[in-house]
Amino acid sequence: MIFFGLGFGNICASIGIGRLKSLKHITLEDLNEKEAKEKEEKEAKEKEEKEAKEKEAKEKEEKEAKLAAEDWLGEAKLEEEAKAKEAAESADKAKEPDESAAEASVVLMDKDEDTVSDVKMQEARRLAKKDSALAAIRGRSERDRKLAPSQQSPFQGNSTAKLIISNTKVGRGYDPFALPDKQLTKALMDHVKKDPNWRKSFDRKPKRCLSYWYQVIRTPLAWLMDTHMDAYINVLTLRQRNNPNHFRSERICFLDHLFSRMWRDKYGEFKRSEPDHNGLGRRLPGGSWDLYAGIVSTFCASNKTWGVDIDEIYAPVNFQNDHWIAIWISIPKRHIVVWDSIVKHISKAELDEIMEPFLTMVPYLLVECASTDEERIKYSLEPFTYERQTVGVPQCIAGDCEEREANPGEDGA
Repeated sequence: MIFFGLGFGNICASIGIGRLKSLKHITLEDLNEKEAKEKEEKEAKEKEEKEAKEKEAKEKEEKEAKLAAEDWLGEAKLEEEAKAKEAAESADKAKEPDESAAEASVVLMDKDEDTVSDVKMQEARRLAKKDSALAAIRGRSERDRKLAPSQQSPFQGNSTAKLIISNTKVGRGYDPFALPDKQLTKALMDHVKKDPNWRKSFDRKPKRCLSYWYQVIRTPLAWLMDTHMDAYINVLTLRQRNNPNHFRSERICFLDHLFSRMWRDKYGEFKRSEPDHNGLGRRLPGGSWDLYAGIVSTFCASNKTWGVDIDEIYAPVNFQNDHWIAIWISIPKRHIVVWDSIVKHISKAELDEIMEPFLTMVPYLLVECASTDEERIKYSLEPFTYERQTVGVPQCIAGDCEEREANPGEDGA
């Protein structure tokens, strides 16, 4: 029994010592793994902190840029609010009742006149349209001004030495004064005859019907409406887009009658608006920036910018709803040419009044919408010059605008 007890004790002791060594070995490995894991966690944490700091710095820069933009817009907004406040105060003073009056007075407001809130809403919409148009312009301002394909040469390349006279024949792709094709005319008239009002006399036809519209075109000395002028402008625009080599240059654009009508109607607001210290900040007619950027048109947008992609502008102008003239605006020459088929119908003083909005607002728009200071220096707020060309312009000899009563139209001749 004694030997059995001693042997059992020795066995237990040896087992205990071996277990302690094994536990000690396992503990060291665990410590190494724990240290490696802690090191990895520490590195991951440092990486996250670094990314968080970079993100915070980026957000701070964006916030500062946003605050700078808000400050710039805030100044403009404060000026507008100050003007609106002055207008509101003057309106409130006008509405204050006389203290000496015993009975309350009633203020009658003209519904045709805009209120202060209406003016502020219109101004906000105008500024929003301006910002969107200028954003489209600045998006294209990075590209270099390139020569049109008809002005490029394989020997000279796209250099500053422009090829003014090319070897290829440019222009006269069609003759606008050629006799109409009989087959096309018959096809057109077959289409017009489908109008229910076709058999009615000219005077009894509704002025908005199809047959009346085409009969005006086919009637000598008939009075053309706005839609007739716009239709031909659309034809020229389509021909220029499909066959640019048929025209004298690819750097031209055609505008419909809304351009001249809007600019003449809104010229009074432009003159009454106060400029800033740079001579800018005046109120241009609505849609002027879209026209400048070439992003709006009743037919198709050109997406070409005035002065950058466009050098010449052609547009019809209506005079007192009884006569049409055409204008050719040359941006590089700062000059406008007027074509008039009845020179005696508009006096020199009347023509000066007609041309004043274009002579003044075209150069102003070029400076106002310039995306860089270099472009602003390139242009000037000085008005353009103009002339009425008489040589080479066919004159209407068979009739005069005084015959309007015999064949009345809607908008002019």
